[in-house]
Amino acid sequence: MKRPLRLALAFAFLPLALPELSTAAPEPGTWWVGADAWLAELVNVNLDVALRNDPSLTSGGEIVALDYGPEFSGRIRGGWQAKEASENSYSLSYWSYDQGESVSASGGVLPVISDPLFGNFNSQSVESTANVKSAMLDLILSRRLAGSRKAAWTWGVGLRQASFEKDWIIEYTDSVVVPSGPRETVRLDLESKGVGMTAGVGGSFNWGHKIRTLGRVQAALLRGDTDFAINDRGFNDDILVQAFQTTGIERSGEDRLFQQVELEARVIYRVWKTLDLSLGYMFTDLGEMSHVDRFLDDIQGAPGAFTNNASFHGIVFGASYLFE
Repeated sequence: MKRPLRLALAFAFLPLALPELSTAAPEPGTWWVGADAWLAELVNVNLDVALRNDPSLTSGGEIVALDYGPEFSGRIRGGWQAKEASENSYSLSYWSYDQGESVSASGGVLPVISDPLFGNFNSQSVESTANVKSAMLDLILSRRLAGSRKAAWTWGVGLRQASFEKDWIIEYTDSVVVPSGPRETVRLDLESKGVGMTAGVGGSFNWGHKIRTLGRVQAALLRGDTDFAINDRGFNDDILVQAFQTTGIERSGEDRLFQQVELEARVIYRVWKTLDLSLGYMFTDLGEMSHVDRFLDDIQGAPGAFTNNASFHGIVFGASYLFE
């Protein structure tokens, strides 16, 4: 384990690891659990696959893109909190996202990902599917920073482990030349993962006995790596041609520093003393965990990729229960 992580663990668990240094009785507290349903929309992943031909233009046209709409993902939360708001509280949360999307177009399209065998000739049709997975695990120590009768501010520090995966397949077909070809299949695989420090501040305001609002800003700096591969295979099964061409590039364990930001705002309703329901909005940006791939054809040059942020945002529904 790297030194920064050892220091973070030592800091986070110091109050538990050295109880004999204090003559005071252990602080009273209670356990709690919670769950969120996040209607998250994935943006900034740049899944463009082709240009639909426009006869009125000398080049270009309508972009055919694979877009992700809002999809439900789940998060579970839990922890221990002190009875006194100014004392230490600990929480653990885990979020997971796993969604797939597809797109197709016909009638003449220009490939924008690659075309290694047949130059930049038009394809008669394109089909594309992509599956994205992401996960995030947070361990947080928090403490009250300031407050009044109705409002309170807290700060928190801890550890985060995060991952982002993308599996993307694009198939171009030109059925005009021969009934089953030429064909071309491009596959792009990406996996990023990292571990590091996270910190943030939050505030809440009580509007009455039943309703309060909450806001939170959190940032993380993770050290990790990215594995990605691009493979492009062209095939023409014309009896006179019978041509194949495969090109590819792979990078394994490319070191990266991931900078992440989260924003959250909620309205919380207390159903009864131990049960809260909430409705709000969340935004998470996974800095540098994704990238944009462009595999240029063999006439134009070599494959290329550059880092990119993947972001999630949307409405979140939550519930939490306090054990007393």
